[in-house]
Amino acid sequence: MTNKERIIFWGSPETAKGILAELYKVFEISAIVTQPDRPYGRKKILTATCVKTFAIEHNIPVHTPEHFTQDLLNELKNYNAVFSIVVAYGNIIPKKFLNITKNGALNIHYSLLPKLKGPAPISYAILEGNKRSGVSIIQMNERMDAGDILKQTKLEISDKDDYFSLEKRLTEIAISDITDVLKNYHNYFNKKIVQVQKYSSYTPLINKEDSRINWYDDNIKIFNKIRAFTEWPQTFSFLEGKRIKIIKAELDDLEYSGKPGTVFDVNKRGIFAKCGKGSLIIKTLKPEGKNEQSGYDFFCGNNIENNICFTTSIQSEYNIPKFNEHGLSNYDTITIHHTNSYNFHKDQKSVFEEIKTYHITKRKWNDIGYHFVIGKNGEIFKGRDLKFQGAHVKSHNENNIGIALIGDFNLSFPRAKQIGALETITRAIRDIKAMRIRVHRDFLKENTGECPGDFLYDIMEYLND
Repeated sequence: MTNKERIIFWGSPETAKGILAELYKVFEISAIVTQPDRPYGRKKILTATCVKTFAIEHNIPVHTPEHFTQDLLNELKNYNAVFSIVVAYGNIIPKKFLNITKNGALNIHYSLLPKLKGPAPISYAILEGNKRSGVSIIQMNERMDAGDILKQTKLEISDKDDYFSLEKRLTEIAISDITDVLKNYHNYFNKKIVQVQKYSSYTPLINKEDSRINWYDDNIKIFNKIRAFTEWPQTFSFLEGKRIKIIKAELDDLEYSGKPGTVFDVNKRGIFAKCGKGSLIIKTLKPEGKNEQSGYDFFCGNNIENNICFTTSIQSEYNIPKFNEHGLSNYDTITIHHTNSYNFHKDQKSVFEEIKTYHITKRKWNDIGYHFVIGKNGEIFKGRDLKFQGAHVKSHNENNIGIALIGDFNLSFPRAKQIGALETITRAIRDIKAMRIRVHRDFLKENTGECPGDFLYDIMEYLND
């Protein structure tokens, strides 16, 4: 490729701008396509992408389409560009737009494709505890991140990496690699590698709820989550009912006997908090409405003592049923079950009918007596009225209040907000009447093999304290 040949650049975030700025030094950028101006911040001020700002500052034609129209297609074709370069544009680009340039469209993707396709490869590489990441330059086709690989460079991920540091190192590789590919395109094109789709994995969009800390998780899982979400949405927990973002942390192997989330030491290294396994040293946090500060300064400034406990959630997040002493008089045990029945997105009636059908037809238990079901996002559904006795374990259902947590077929550990709902509802019951909490297998005389309820035994121990 000669320096006079033209590029149409597609991208939106700061990372895209960094790559664009370097390409601008070497090649001719004939046009830029980026996302439209969007409301930003608390005041919802209409704001351009940083890529659009760059285009304006350098007098480059810029397009910010809401829709991919025929008029836009014709305008882009008129630039007679050789390549489209796509870096985190923010939308799926239709096939006919990928073919508007002589050599098609190249995409820069921050993973070792076919692994971690989708919108969040950096975060998920850290979240999953991967030891490697990398940059893939691909020839785009109509399927997401599925094009042939022109060049791929690997990178080691260290325990000290967070989203920002890994993104910076990947961007440095990306700039070098895309420059090399553009200058030697035909050499790379003739050696392109077809992706083996059976090895593919995908990263879903991240939402704020994903960043909620579940202190029953082991310390490595929480540590990875904190590092993965430093850019957005940042992990959070609650302390004395107030929301606090956890920005930086370190691993600590010290085991402590208290409930997960309990603070058992504070010194200049940070806040030492217990996890389901091991512990974390919280180095930097951000109280709601305040600036980031060290964990040590936060505790000293607020006169907070050891043995206080970070919590996964607060009671006001849930619609808690009202209990009274009379309604609980016939019960002496709370029985918890983690059901892997279905992926529920239905109304309350359907939830209970499908659970009942599942247990009668698959598990051969016909005396379903759920009183409450906790949905995947912590929703609390009320089943039978409390005047009806019965947990769901056959022949052992008297005097039990049954609580079921909806899970997945892979027997995944309950989600953070489910744990919060479970803590909240059991606390509300036990504030009125002392009851022992059990997992349903405690009632079975025979071992029935692997069971989702097994994940709840450790949690049960702390709920009974």
